[in-house]
Amino acid sequence: MLYCPKCGNPQYCGCDECKDKIPKGIKPYKWDNTGEMLSCGKCGFTKQAEWWITLLAESYLCAVKYNEEETDPHFDNQYR
Repeated sequence: MLYCPKCGNPQYCGCDECKDKIPKGIKPYKWDNTGEMLSCGKCGFTKQAEWWITLLAESYLCAVKYNEEETDPHFDNQYR
């Protein structure tokens, strides 16, 4: 799971396929009108999509480095 670095809110996709999997009370991340920026659904923290992808990749690599068992396709960034 990827978490917002500002508020700690878990970041879920809000597409039609994923929206039913979002826990009650959690707001999914939002894309801006340009399709280049993503915002946290809770606090509005906004960065380019590439930044979020880099955070996700770094979190995954850190989990692998420390031999964390991870099966979720969206990996925790709790190691940052």
